[in-house]
Amino acid sequence: MAEFKWMLIIALGILLSAMMLFLYYTIEKTQKQGQQEYLACGCGCCENSAPEIKCLNYSKGERIIEFSSEDNIIAQGSNCETANCVQGIKYVYCD
Repeated sequence: MAEFKWMLIIALGILLSAMMLFLYYTIEKTQKQGQQEYLACGCGCCENSAPEIKCLNYSKGERIIEFSSEDNIIAQGSNCETANCVQGIKYVYCD
């Protein structure tokens, strides 16, 4: 009986580990499928200029959300009242 308990505990541990790995990779895939690009303009992009393209490597931990958060902070700053428009940077995943 004791041997059966240990086999059951080990089997449940393996099953739980497999489920956790599945959830981890599912969440990672879902996050990448979310926002695929972001146009950062700070205080505002100029109308007639094409943005610079910057590649991000998702597999190396680079996330668009980090750049969009930083851009939103700049856009809400008091310096935007006197700032000129900018070319803009378009962040995209390249992997």
